[in-house]
Amino acid sequence: LGDPIAMPPSGNQVSQGNDAPRSIAADGSNQFSVTWRVEAQTDLIPVQRVSADGALVGQAINYQTQPTTDVRDPAIAVALNGDTAVVWETGTDLVASVSVGGSQPKQSDLTVTKGNFYSPTVAVGPAGQAAIAFLGDPGNNSTGVLVRLISDLGNIAAAPPEQLVSDHLVGDATPPTVAFDPTGAFLVAWGDPSGALKYRRHDVDGAPGPIVTSALRIGASGTAAWSPWTGATLQAHDSSAVLAGLDAGGHLALQRFDAADVAQTTVQLDEQDPRYVQFVDVAGDPWGNLAVAWNACGTPMDVDAVGCDGLLQRWSFRWFYADLTPLGPSAPIFDGGANTIPVGVAVAPSGAAAVTYVEGNQVKVRIAGLACP
Repeated sequence: LGDPIAMPPSGNQVSQGNDAPRSIAADGSNQFSVTWRVEAQTDLIPVQRVSADGALVGQAINYQTQPTTDVRDPAIAVALNGDTAVVWETGTDLVASVSVGGSQPKQSDLTVTKGNFYSPTVAVGPAGQAAIAFLGDPGNNSTGVLVRLISDLGNIAAAPPEQLVSDHLVGDATPPTVAFDPTGAFLVAWGDPSGALKYRRHDVDGAPGPIVTSALRIGASGTAAWSPWTGATLQAHDSSAVLAGLDAGGHLALQRFDAADVAQTTVQLDEQDPRYVQFVDVAGDPWGNLAVAWNACGTPMDVDAVGCDGLLQRWSFRWFYADLTPLGPSAPIFDGGANTIPVGVAVAPSGAAAVTYVEGNQVKVRIAGLACP
């Protein structure tokens, strides 16, 4: 990883999404876009573009166009042509703010039905369509994982309503993630109330396939304030699904499923087993190689620890080839800090990867320029 690159200072408290920490994305010109929240008299959601060599591109643009002080957990996705979608919570509703063709951001309500919705994440597909997954009440006194497929980012209101991916009568699912493959098909992954990590594919029209249960489980949170979250991706070269989580032995691991959802390789992600894993994110390049970023604390010996406070914390990054062979050891993202800090990862078409996180009161980015075709 290259040296930390500081985003423009705000003078106010900053944070990134801790329900679904997809706070960084890449476009077809190999620029990264980073988003965060600025707490102020009126909250801001800046988006700053960063070139693959680490230079800031232009000024940060505020995507929060309808002033409020109730903004939480922004997540971002960017199309190959640079169209940008940012989603977040406000009150019990979800908001999407999009920029199409370089236009000023336009803010829209995200859901058609009304209810208590939260923990959104977004991905943009090869034709510029967006899939936004989130948690909420589908209206039958249960909690569910939902997704809304939007074919035209410039006209969210015209998109079909959100649809139910998974319903839970007892207990809560963990915040979902969503990812496209080059055909326009996508998956939604989540942890069900038992902790099992599951996913469901959808075709280009949004029609769902069966729910697939992996051998992994969602990482324990180590804090009551945040929900644990894990990333998933569809490998571009063959549409295999790759999920990250804890295996039956408590190892942080990657599991791969082929395009027919038959379980394939499972590999250990890190040589150091954790006590808690709050966040682990995975993203792929056009050849199916993977970049993974995560944060963890403690070891299995810390059996009495009920949170990460006082435990050794690690924020790490690692490359894997498409067959899940690791490319060298993991690299530290940053050192120090006592809080569990979200970390997100994105990969550009060139193969360059970048991570983002908040250190102190500063949003930072580190870029790995390695391309691995």
